[in-house]
Amino acid sequence: FMEQEKAGAYQAQLALDIAAETLPYLRQGLSEFSAYKTAKIIYQKANYDAVSITDDKKILAHVGVGEDHHRTGIAVQTEATRKVLSSGEFYVASSREDIECDHEKCPLKAAVIVPLMERDRMVGCLKLYRTRENSISSVDIRLAQGLAQLFSTQLELSRMERQAQLLARAELRALQSQINPHFLFNALNTIISICRRDPEKARALLIHLGEFFRKNLSTGKETVPLEQEIEHVKAYLAIEQARFGDRLRVVYDLEPMSGVMVPPLILQPLVENAVKHGIFPKREGGTVIIRAKKVEDGVELTVSDDGMGFDEARIREFLNEEEPADRIGLFNVNRRLENLYGPRSRLKIMSKPMMGTVVRFFIPAGAGKGSEVDGAYGAFGR
Repeated sequence: FMEQEKAGAYQAQLALDIAAETLPYLRQGLSEFSAYKTAKIIYQKANYDAVSITDDKKILAHVGVGEDHHRTGIAVQTEATRKVLSSGEFYVASSREDIECDHEKCPLKAAVIVPLMERDRMVGCLKLYRTRENSISSVDIRLAQGLAQLFSTQLELSRMERQAQLLARAELRALQSQINPHFLFNALNTIISICRRDPEKARALLIHLGEFFRKNLSTGKETVPLEQEIEHVKAYLAIEQARFGDRLRVVYDLEPMSGVMVPPLILQPLVENAVKHGIFPKREGGTVIIRAKKVEDGVELTVSDDGMGFDEARIREFLNEEEPADRIGLFNVNRRLENLYGPRSRLKIMSKPMMGTVVRFFIPAGAGKGSEVDGAYGAFGR
């Protein structure tokens, strides 16, 4: 009993030591780089023949025996890992047959595999391997579970830190450029020109303008009703239609639905990009379509236009880590969606030069029980 107690205390201390060393890497999120650094630390500090970390589809890092075929970037190789990714429960493999590696001569013969969680969402697995059958003990299981819990906490803190950085950066942009002086100047000029010939229309546009900026700067929740976000888009488009007349046509294709919550200012930047970069540069103008439809497990939202379009190389540029100066809306919207709902909700963009662009994203059912945050509309700037 004393020996078991000593072993347990040693493993607990080992888990804390490993967590302390991996913190600088995992606070950057789960990536091939952070996974490799983490796996290397475990491999060096603990007595395992191999250590592996995956996301929900592929191997992010594998250190030790089996590196020749458990390679970074390829699909998960073992049926045991696929079971954990499917069930969300830890699994102990006692033999090569239990592991079921796709590589026929894989030397790994025992493993404990535990899920990595981030905000109740499974994001991958941690795997500790041995080359001897029936060699995973209860102490190994407790170590793996303890590490997974510590890593999951680090990943959640990383997500919150990234979200806070995005909010802070967006708030600064909101103060500097969300109340776009050119947009305001053009809108006021349009209203002034309409005043004499159509006072009622000018009055309506002033209401739209006030509503647009009020929602940009108001405080609120992490999520808002979809209807509220649509109204914000309508206020923006009403002003732009007054400026450009028949050159800007708008279609709303919205399925009846209630109780759908979305992040604030998630649609308006996409619509603004469609108008500014798609329709206005086109001599004859064009049409922007805003769609909302129910799909399995949630709602799909789409903003499309028949404007200028662009090639595929630019899509990667708009969504990569380097924020493109003219498409900050796409970058921020994409990062916010992924941080809130996971990879499935990333922006999907299809575009062809002179044919137009389609941008769609997915909001999972039941999403939107967010906490109060300051400056919801003001914070999520373009």
